[in-house]
Amino acid sequence: MRGTISVLILGFLLVFGCVEEQAGSGIEIPEVPDFQENEEEIEMENESEDPEIAVDEKSEFTDNGFSIEYPESWQDVETDEESSILNKGYGYCALAVNKFEYFTPNLLKPIVEDYLDGVKWDGNTYEGEFSEGETEFHSKNRMIYCDCATYLLSIGCAKDNFDYETADRILDSAECSCAFPDAGGKGKVGLVVTPPDGDTFMETYCMNMREARVAGATYTHMYFPWAQIEKTEGDYNWTVPDYVVEVNELNDMKMSAVVSVIYTNQIGELPEDVEFTHLKEEKFKERFSDFMIDFIGRYKDTIKYFEIGNEVNIYFQEHPDEVDDFKEFYEYVYDEIKKEHPDVEVGTIFAYHAAKETDTEHIIEELADIGDFNAFTLYVHGENYAFNRDVDDADGFFDEIEDISDKPYIITETGWSTSSMLKSDEEKQAEYVGKTFEIFKEKDDRMEMFAYFCSNDISEKECGNAAESFISESMGDDIKETTYWAYFEEFICTLGLKDVDNNAKQGWNEWIKETKEYTGVG
Repeated sequence: MRGTISVLILGFLLVFGCVEEQAGSGIEIPEVPDFQENEEEIEMENESEDPEIAVDEKSEFTDNGFSIEYPESWQDVETDEESSILNKGYGYCALAVNKFEYFTPNLLKPIVEDYLDGVKWDGNTYEGEFSEGETEFHSKNRMIYCDCATYLLSIGCAKDNFDYETADRILDSAECSCAFPDAGGKGKVGLVVTPPDGDTFMETYCMNMREARVAGATYTHMYFPWAQIEKTEGDYNWTVPDYVVEVNELNDMKMSAVVSVIYTNQIGELPEDVEFTHLKEEKFKERFSDFMIDFIGRYKDTIKYFEIGNEVNIYFQEHPDEVDDFKEFYEYVYDEIKKEHPDVEVGTIFAYHAAKETDTEHIIEELADIGDFNAFTLYVHGENYAFNRDVDDADGFFDEIEDISDKPYIITETGWSTSSMLKSDEEKQAEYVGKTFEIFKEKDDRMEMFAYFCSNDISEKECGNAAESFISESMGDDIKETTYWAYFEEFICTLGLKDVDNNAKQGWNEWIKETKEYTGVG
C-alpha cells in the first residue's frame, strides 16, 4: 500500500527504544518486603489462629479476567511500587502480584533478568535465591498473560522457611478467564492494526487486536523491513518481530507477514553491508534466502502466510526491465525456503488497483504462478485518491483477481477513506465494508484470508513521516509541493475504521457486525 506501513515501524522503534527507560520509571520489578520490622507481630497473630484455617481457607483477588487465590490468613503488606496490585504476607513469606500493562512475558523477562542475577526461565516460571539485608530468601515466580497485560507473581520466603506446598498452591491457582470465541471453522477474517500515534502503539495494537478477535477475526497482517531485523550479516535484532508475533499468539491470532525487500515503489531497506546492484545477483539472493529461512523458522507456528515483497508490481511499473530479474529472485528464494521449510506457505503481494490504473495486469500474470498463493491489496478509488466510485465496482475487481490464477489467494489490504476531501464519509466506508463481506462470503472457497485496512486513522504527526517513506529517488522531494501530495497524505491518514482517538466510526461497527455474522460469534 502507498500508505501507513512506516507508521507501524516508527511505533515499534519508539516502544522498543524506550523499554529500558520505561523499566526505570514505573515498570519496576517487585522487592520482597522487609519482614524483620513486623515479624514478631505477625507471628503472634499467626499463633492465635488455627493452622488448618491458615492453610485451607482461601481469599480470591481478581483484576479484569485475572484471578489468584491465597490463604485467608495472609495480611496486607505495604509497598510503594507503581506496578503492584497485591501484596500479602504471613510469617516469613510474602506474595507479590505486579501488573505490567501491554507488556508480553518475553518482553518483560530481560527486565527481570537485569534486576535478579542468575534467573533461569522454565517457560514463564523461575525459581531462585537472593538476599535482602541480612536475610536470605528463596522465591518461586510465575508470569501469566491476561487481557493485554502480564502479571508477575512472586512468592518469597526466608530461605529456611520456604513452604513449597503453599507456594505451589497459590501460583497454580492463578488463571485468566478471558476466553476467545470459536470462529466456527471460518477463521479467515483479518485486520491490519495501525497505531494512530507511536506513543500509544502498545495499547492500541493489543486492545484493537483483542477486540477484533473477540468479534471472531483470527488474522492480522504485518510488515517487516529486512534491515530492521538484520543490521549486518548474521547480526540479528529480533526484538520487534518477537514482540509483534508474541502479542498475536497470546491473543489467539494467526498472521500474514511480508518482508519488504520491495517496498511498493522502491527497493526496501537493506542491511548495512548489502550493496544492491540487481535482484538476481547471486550474493543478494543467497543473503535474502538465508534471512527468510531464519525468519520463517522462528515464527512459522504463528505466521501462516509469508510474503516476499509488498505491492511489487508498483515497483515494476517504473522498472519493467527488472521483472525477469525478480522472477528469478523469487523462484530462487522460494526454492531455498522450501528445502528447509517445505510445509510453509510463501507468496508475494500485488496491488491490483495500481495494475488496473496503469494497464499493467500482465506484470502480475507473469509472477502469479510461482508461490503457493497470491496476495493482493485493493483500493477502489478514482483520480487523486477520491473515493467517489460506486462500492459495487468492487465486484468486478474481485472477479478479475480470482481469474488471474488457479492458486488460492488472500487479501492483505482493502479499505475505504472517510475523508470529505477525498469525497467520502463514514456512511460510504460502512457501505464498502458490507460490500466486501458480501463478496468474501461468495468467494471464501479460494479467498483464504481477508484483512481490512485498517484499525485507526493516523495522527497528523505520524502521517507526514509515513507519506515521505514512499518518496522514491525518481520522484524527488519536489513532489511534496504538488497538489497530488496533499491528496496522497489524506489518503494515508483517513482509512481507519476508528479515528485517531480510538473512537469507532460507522465502518468499525459494521466490520464488527459483519465479522460476527460470518464467523457465527454471538
